[in-house]
Amino acid sequence: KIMTALVVLDQMNLEEIILLSKKAVDTYEDFGNLVVDERLSARNLLYIMLLQSSNDAAMALSEGVEQKKGGSILFINLMNQKAKEIDLADSFFTDPSGLNLDNISTAADLVKLTQYSLENPQYSFLWQVLGAKEIDVQSSDGAINHPLQTTNKLLGQIPEIIGGKTGYTEEAGECLILALRMPAGQYLINIILGAVLGERFIEAERLINWTKQVYFW
Repeated sequence: KIMTALVVLDQMNLEEIILLSKKAVDTYEDFGNLVVDERLSARNLLYIMLLQSSNDAAMALSEGVEQKKGGSILFINLMNQKAKEIDLADSFFTDPSGLNLDNISTAADLVKLTQYSLENPQYSFLWQVLGAKEIDVQSSDGAINHPLQTTNKLLGQIPEIIGGKTGYTEEAGECLILALRMPAGQYLINIILGAVLGERFIEAERLINWTKQVYFW
């Protein structure tokens, strides 16, 4: 979903409005509580996708980009083009939500992806979203309210954390990306992959504490 966000930020203005299709709303899970024919800005769909880990918001955003392109290119092709641009040699994307079993990546590539997004000012909105604990967003007509709360339980618990993204499928286990701001403006990027249920935040905190003990800034 971080790669999905980067492609959306490359291709769309945050205030562009996307009409939600039945296909998008029917995507597996309903964390975003989205409604068929609801209109939402790209900005608000990014909040829903990244804070609630909403698969239907990811699909809606991909459809919005494809429609803007006039159907001339598939969203997943833009994702894989971006992966080549960032030199993610061991990553391949087959859908915008991460549900498909053919999506692959590695801890090393996720570090590259996270570092790239942190170091490029055009993606500052991404980290504004990932650093939010909760927010309400509305449909473009104001008729539908979506109260959102981050799935990142360590946000606000460890002061250096500026944001992060959770992920889970049965095949991948619990996953987590965290970015921490350390002294002298440096970043510490923490990647947890394949954690057993309920363990990713425990493992991440252990790794952060260990890093603080053995490294100095």
